[in-house]
Amino acid sequence: MKKINFKILLISTFVLYGIISLFFIFNTKVLGQSAPLQTQTLGCSVKTPTTIILQGHYINNPLKKPVTTYFRYKNAGLGDSDFNNGGHDTSKYEPANDGSSPESNYFYQTPGLIQPMSVYYFQAVSYFNDDPQHASFGEILTCDTHMMFYQGNYYQEQGDGTGGGFGYNYTSSGGVDYSWSETNTTNGTSSNILVNQIATTSGATVITLNSATLNGVVNVKSQNVSWVYFDFISEEDYKNTEPGFGPSFRSIVANQNPIDGFDNVNVSVLVEDLEPGTTYYYRVVIVENFSGRETRFGSTKSFKTLPNPVVSSLIKGVKAPKVGDIPVTKITETDEYTGTVTWSPNSNPFIRGNKPYIATIRLTPKQGYTLSKVPKDYFNVDGLSIVNVSNSFGSGVVKAVFNDSINEPITKEIKGVLAPMEMSTPVTKITETDEYTGTVTWSPKKNFFVAGFKYTATINLTPKPNFTFASLPANYFLVEGAEATNNAGSGVVKAVFPGVINPIVNSAIKGIIPPATGARPVTKITPTNEYTGTVDWSPDDNTFASGTVYTATITLTPKTNYTLDRLFNNYFSVEKAEEVSYNAGTNIVTAIFPKTADFNSLSNNINNSTNNTDVITSTINSGVSGTTGLIPCGTQEALKDTDPTNDNCEGATGWNNLMKLINNIVDFILFRMAIPIAAIMFAYAGILLLTAGGDTNKAKKAKTIFLNVALGIVIAAAAWLIINTILTILGYDASWIGFDKIV
Repeated sequence: MKKINFKILLISTFVLYGIISLFFIFNTKVLGQSAPLQTQTLGCSVKTPTTIILQGHYINNPLKKPVTTYFRYKNAGLGDSDFNNGGHDTSKYEPANDGSSPESNYFYQTPGLIQPMSVYYFQAVSYFNDDPQHASFGEILTCDTHMMFYQGNYYQEQGDGTGGGFGYNYTSSGGVDYSWSETNTTNGTSSNILVNQIATTSGATVITLNSATLNGVVNVKSQNVSWVYFDFISEEDYKNTEPGFGPSFRSIVANQNPIDGFDNVNVSVLVEDLEPGTTYYYRVVIVENFSGRETRFGSTKSFKTLPNPVVSSLIKGVKAPKVGDIPVTKITETDEYTGTVTWSPNSNPFIRGNKPYIATIRLTPKQGYTLSKVPKDYFNVDGLSIVNVSNSFGSGVVKAVFNDSINEPITKEIKGVLAPMEMSTPVTKITETDEYTGTVTWSPKKNFFVAGFKYTATINLTPKPNFTFASLPANYFLVEGAEATNNAGSGVVKAVFPGVINPIVNSAIKGIIPPATGARPVTKITPTNEYTGTVDWSPDDNTFASGTVYTATITLTPKTNYTLDRLFNNYFSVEKAEEVSYNAGTNIVTAIFPKTADFNSLSNNINNSTNNTDVITSTINSGVSGTTGLIPCGTQEALKDTDPTNDNCEGATGWNNLMKLINNIVDFILFRMAIPIAAIMFAYAGILLLTAGGDTNKAKKAKTIFLNVALGIVIAAAAWLIINTILTILGYDASWIGFDKIV
């Protein structure tokens, strides 16, 4: 067994003790010391022209001792950034002394007494609660309430600190993507704001739908080269910026770059690709050497691009009023406008019997559109039956007056109130309609109507749902056979009847002559003491044709104190009609007659009627002998249609011989009378003309005789031609008529 060296063991123990002691002594000193805080001023965000949020950050609190934070701020218009010469402090956040604060923390506060359109200096401050004399100050930055924008880029606090809020970082700018902020830091130090240079933002010019020229005046007051550009952003982009993120700005370099010297310089640039009808904010910016480290900002101005004119004239989505429907309150939205609808009269749902409905449509143009140039009466309403649509020039208020069936008036004629008839029972109800019901009371009140009284019916009408009498004028309703009155907007109707009426008892309609071939139709019946009547025929011929069935439609009109109301079906009759029909309660009677005779049967009937023709021919031939009579008797010619061996006039009658009579009359007048007389008159006129000499009266008389004789011959020949044509059309042989002697 090896022997232990106690001397070496003792020395080793002391060395180890010393090392351990030194370690604990060092750490005790470290843990017990109070390290200084470090504070950073991060930035601000402008919520409104009088509300800003200041952001700060502290670090280096390993012992998590309670830390108080606040901000100092001062209006730049009151002087420089020395807070010892004026300024304000925000309220201080002081955690309890027995509490703790994070090792590092972001903090923010909203100061009071902020003025709009101003620039403020501000600075973040923090200190340990137990050592307020040794506060830590951040850098001094500026905040401009001209711009209602979030400035810079925010980020949510990390870790489990209790300070809460959002962090804020500035970044250096450069090029056209410059982040809109008046305060920039480089390598953790405050930017150098150019206080001597002049940057004045002027009004925008040449504004169109999609472009505008931005203007400004600058003076760099230095021989150093500076650059000028314009920042701009749309109002919509600004409003849509989410908390914690900076908006996306656009910048564009002015046309006059670069600039140096001590003179005022007008600068401008054309901005294109803008949205119509949109508001834009802009300002002029000077950057020395375009480094972004030394900057001067002009004031913020705005302009609005010209809007697109509304071109869609057809308004959709406005439904026509229908009984029981709910009125629409909005139109169908378009790319150009939205719209609301109000109705007059204001009834919900729609009802019938009101005044015509008027829709007042109020159009609201969307972003980038305007109604300022729309012509008078420019708009229309899609697919609806309307009286008119109107709007004023430059106005989006449109009035549409509807002419739909819903606005058709309430039915005027009250049915079912029968005129008083002797010994009949008074009615107590009207005939119900789709629009109203009604009850009837009578004065004087009797169980049966009695002659000698004048009766008045008081009718109380009740409108059905979705109907109204509100807009009806006075004396609107009608009652058959009575003088009816009502007040405006009222359903109480008074009907005064002149007296007790009588029923029609004469059922036989007289005066309608049955249709006969060639006869003219009658148009009126024979009036009675109860009624009159008119007659319409079908077919509607001027004369009755042969072989045709005719129907007479008879319209009866009762005389005073008579009525057709109480008659039964098929009450009337018409002589010689095959069928007569009548519907109770109407004034129409229909009578169907037998078919008219055709020509063949007519000819047979005439040929068979020999007795009448015998009388005619015997009378004509009495006292006339042999072949010299108008109808030759006892000759072969006269009897060729009967018996050739007959030497007498027996059998020389009938239709053919009647035609022979006509033939002989025509022959006698034209050839035996007219021509000789004409020859005599021509001779006489010729003698007058030859012997006239210088006598103008004789010459004129001769010419007149010549003319009249010629005209007489023409008329005589025309008479034959007319008769010949008619008989030919009727089917008779033209050889019966005697001009065969001329050919």
